[in-house]
Amino acid sequence: MVTKKDVIGLNKDYKEKVDVFDYENLYVGFEFEFNLPGVGKLSRSGEDSCSEKMREICEHFGVTNGKTNGKSICKEKVNLQNGGAFEIDVHKDLYKEEKLVSQVYRDGCTDFEIVTRPVNLKRIGDVKREVFDYINEMKGDFWCNGSAGLHMTFLLDHHMERSNWSNAVIRNIMQYSRCYYKELIELCRCNVWSRKTEYRKILSGDSIASANSDHHSAISIRSKRDRKWAIEVRIPDCCDNWDKVLKMCKFWMAMIRHCANISNYGRITFDADTWEDNKSFYARYNGSNIPAKSYPRISHLARQMKDSLNFYNIDIVNGKICNKVISRKDDLIEIVWEKVLQGVKYIEIISELRKEGYSSGDILKACKEVGVK
Repeated sequence: MVTKKDVIGLNKDYKEKVDVFDYENLYVGFEFEFNLPGVGKLSRSGEDSCSEKMREICEHFGVTNGKTNGKSICKEKVNLQNGGAFEIDVHKDLYKEEKLVSQVYRDGCTDFEIVTRPVNLKRIGDVKREVFDYINEMKGDFWCNGSAGLHMTFLLDHHMERSNWSNAVIRNIMQYSRCYYKELIELCRCNVWSRKTEYRKILSGDSIASANSDHHSAISIRSKRDRKWAIEVRIPDCCDNWDKVLKMCKFWMAMIRHCANISNYGRITFDADTWEDNKSFYARYNGSNIPAKSYPRISHLARQMKDSLNFYNIDIVNGKICNKVISRKDDLIEIVWEKVLQGVKYIEIISELRKEGYSSGDILKACKEVGVK
């Protein structure tokens, strides 16, 4: 068991000039994995009720059933001057469409998976209202006996063509996931138990060298040719509590910002004892769910990330991610912003803040500043 207080070092030979601002306005796409009660048995018609429900969900979001990786092909009619016409295949990037949901399909571990296109924090409340609340209304099971994950894919821009990640930043994120592997799993649990480690493999040293990883790794790198356009964080458990989902999302945004800053000075290193301890943890829980446990090193991680945690108005207290308390002395804009992230509608924000004693004029000014209407 590792007991040393500080195990982190910095190799300055790998420093790289990184503009931290590029990593402060991230876009995130979610993958919600879940089952539904009573679904899976054969219906009276002899059809699998899972298929019936899948068709209903796909119709609700206006997508076809199946894994498309954000791509689709549709037919488009082309009219000719002589009166004739023919159809051509048009390739679409669903990440660029207005629809919030890009894919719905049956996952390998759960009956249903809904994938959203990337949005920034300003629109994350839409994910709650349009997707998360819909799953909850169906009484979705987000635990599935430890099979359901909540994967988050982060981009630097809405369009993957303009999302170019620095390898230095990626390597530092990877290193943190290796150094604080079990602590990060503990921070992102949503149940008395957490999912087995086989769903979020610990990264090897070879992954750091290549800045690439296996798809089922804790940190999965999305790349096209030699360009890294996104990172997928597979550590969080799926959760029926939006406040927890939001806090985990903001935590990983803070981690990414922190690693962008660190990259200007070098690449983090850690001792062999820590690596062996985390490898042992990974092997121990590769085939079984993980019980809750207190890890003192979570507080060490929190101290390192303090500036970036503050940037996203969160903190780590007693081993848990929590929101920073915003008092009446704080900027009203920050209060409105937090309510937007919670998915609170414009009219409800005004009503709630009026009850708290804020004037209508000040509330409207804050709403306008945040861009909510």
